[in-house]
Amino acid sequence: MCYSRAELPVATVRSLNHNTPRLRSGTRLMRGGGWHLTNSGLPVWVRGHVVRAWLLSIRRRPFPSLGDAPFLRVTALALLAAVLFVLCFSASAHAYTTEGCYWPRVYRGESIPWTNYASGPDAQSFFFAKNAWNAAPTPVYIAGSGNNIQASGAYYGNTGWDGITYYSCPNAAVFVSPVNVYENDYYTNSYSARDAESVTTHEFGHALGLNHSYCGTLMYYGTGGGCRPNTPQGDDVNGINHIY
Repeated sequence: MCYSRAELPVATVRSLNHNTPRLRSGTRLMRGGGWHLTNSGLPVWVRGHVVRAWLLSIRRRPFPSLGDAPFLRVTALALLAAVLFVLCFSASAHAYTTEGCYWPRVYRGESIPWTNYASGPDAQSFFFAKNAWNAAPTPVYIAGSGNNIQASGAYYGNTGWDGITYYSCPNAAVFVSPVNVYENDYYTNSYSARDAESVTTHEFGHALGLNHSYCGTLMYYGTGGGCRPNTPQGDDVNGINHIY
């Protein structure tokens, strides 16, 4: 099965920033579904209703004494509430999400070969991306010449994405070479060097196994608006270290 990860260009992000609720830590917005899902796997609205229902049930009943039979039921509900509380707050302990794909050569202590087919400013942005990930405190190292990751930059037109990554990952496991990373000059030619670097470094994050994350991390889905840096942040690094 083949997948792609695309990012919104600056103009689109500026529009969305005014009309879209900001994602909080540990949350992915499931577009079209009308609800959001946290890393704990429980929909926020479900957990909220469960806790609210429990609180209302406590308020509507007289508190039982130790000799009453309902005491055990109330105790069980209290334990359930404690578990839900832990789930709610453990979900925000990290916000990174992964694609479920990885490079097995990293486990063997080997570097990930890549080829930079871009030229000019695009090539410089991709070299920046490689060096930024190599400088991060992870076991991943991108080096040499090969086809594991192939980077290209060109004028692809008004596509709605300024960067995109195509990859194949059968059964959500091992990446199949090559993983192709693209930078779209239609948008990035008007970007600052920093924003263009954030595009390529972000796409390399996908090529290493990361999915989209929240504002303030490299894996934020949009360019511009002050939300995305051009180097891996703590949560991005934690995500890669979780994979490898």
